[in-house]
Amino acid sequence: MVDQLGDNPPPFPRRPISTLAVISLVLALIPMCVPLNLLGCLVGLIARRRIVNAGGALGGAGAATAAVWGGVIMFTLGLWGCNALSDWAQTQVRDSGAHVATDFMRAVQDGDHDAARRWWSASADPLSDEALDAFADAIAGVGEIQQVGVRSLQPVPAGLLTPQWSASLTFVGGDVTHRGAARFEMQVGATTVDDVVRLRRVVFTGPDGDIVIPIEQEDVE
Repeated sequence: MVDQLGDNPPPFPRRPISTLAVISLVLALIPMCVPLNLLGCLVGLIARRRIVNAGGALGGAGAATAAVWGGVIMFTLGLWGCNALSDWAQTQVRDSGAHVATDFMRAVQDGDHDAARRWWSASADPLSDEALDAFADAIAGVGEIQQVGVRSLQPVPAGLLTPQWSASLTFVGGDVTHRGAARFEMQVGATTVDDVVRLRRVVFTGPDGDIVIPIEQEDVE
C-alpha cells in the first residue's frame, strides 16, 4: 500500500493561545505599578480557569501561571519600593528643608531678592520685590532669624510630578524661638542635592500674629 501522506505529513494543529493569559502576564510584570500588578494576577487566575475549562483546546496555561505568581511578586516589590521611595523623599525634604528655609530667611533679611528667589519654587506664585521687602520688614520687628529647623512633615495632595509637604518650622533668633510653617515642594529630576527641595509658602508666627509669604496662596495645612 502506498503511503498517501508521503514524506510531509500535515502539521499538528496548534492550540490558540489565551489572549487573557498574555494580557495578564504583561500587566503582572510592569515594574513599580502596584495596581496593574494586582490586576494582572487576578486576570491570570481568570485565564487559568478558562484554559482548564477549555479541556485542552486553549493554550497559555504557563503564561497565566507566571502572571499569577509574577503579579504577587511584583505587587510585593512594588509596595516595598513605594514605601522606600516615600521614606527617602521625606528624609530629603527634612534634611534639605531646614537648609533651604534658613538660606531663604537670611537672603530676605539681607535684602538679597535674587538669592531669596533661588530657594523659591518656579511653579509657585512668584515673589515680587515689594512682597519680599514687606516680609523682611515684618520679620525685622521681631528680630534677626539665624536658623530654621523642621519639626515635623506631612505630605499634602499634589500632582505626581510635584510632590509637596506641609512642615512645622522652628525659627531661632538669638535666645528666642518662634514657631511657623512652610510648604515644601520636591523638584523631580533635580540634578544636584541643592535643587531637590524648594519653598512654596512660609508662615512665621510672631507676637502679633502670622507673617505670611506669599499672601495670595491658601493657608498652609
